[in-house]
Amino acid sequence: MANIAILGMISMMMMAVVVMSSGDHLAASCMSVDTKLVSCVSYVESEKSENPPSACCSGVKAIVAEATTKKDRVKLCNCLQQAVEKLGDQIIPDKITGLPKACGVSFDMPPIADKNFNCSTISFAV
Repeated sequence: MANIAILGMISMMMMAVVVMSSGDHLAASCMSVDTKLVSCVSYVESEKSENPPSACCSGVKAIVAEATTKKDRVKLCNCLQQAVEKLGDQIIPDKITGLPKACGVSFDMPPIADKNFNCSTISFAV
């Protein structure tokens, strides 16, 4: 199990860094999002994990707090889709979309496990 988490962390850390323009509110690059959510990998890959680790929830809360505009949320969605793609079939899609709720965060997670989902179509409902 530890090897899977380490492999997931390495996979996420190897993703290309996409730096946002200085005018964006979401001050994070995809690498920063990955770093904040790396502790969630074991949760989204395991049928047995009932609750996400507290470090995972801290990361979820941090990135949701940074996504204050539609542009931020589209960027976040794209970063999350890239992370899911890197993790591949190891992830459980329902756990990803339910992650904010499992962490007590009010945030409508887009269907990022769907490779055909276009992040630019998300709404900005808070």
